[in-house]
Amino acid sequence: MEKKYTVLKCVDTIINDVSQYASGFELKYNRAYIGLSKNGITSNFIFFRPKKNYVYLYSKCEETPERSDTLDNTDLEWIYSTRSRGYRIKINKVEEYKNNRLVIESLIHNAMEYRNIEV
Repeated sequence: MEKKYTVLKCVDTIINDVSQYASGFELKYNRAYIGLSKNGITSNFIFFRPKKNYVYLYSKCEETPERSDTLDNTDLEWIYSTRSRGYRIKINKVEEYKNNRLVIESLIHNAMEYRNIEV
């Protein structure tokens, strides 16, 4: 049971950081994923797929060599999913997120720009 709370704690930490520069977004819990909404309107520029021991963070933005190189220089597991048109990053622990916070926040900013969401 403790693993589940660790995964959700990681999602909460990321959302708290996002709310510092993009206020008003709330978590929207669905069966298969955790999305975002603002004023009751869904806006999934990023979303989460929690698993037992980790969480996938999906950031919807275009694939560029610069972003891919930046992710290659981290210890994160990632792929670019052409199906969802975004990066999928596997985060095992909150500490892993905190160690790579700048890279992940840059992807979130890119997803916001890609979806024309004002900061």
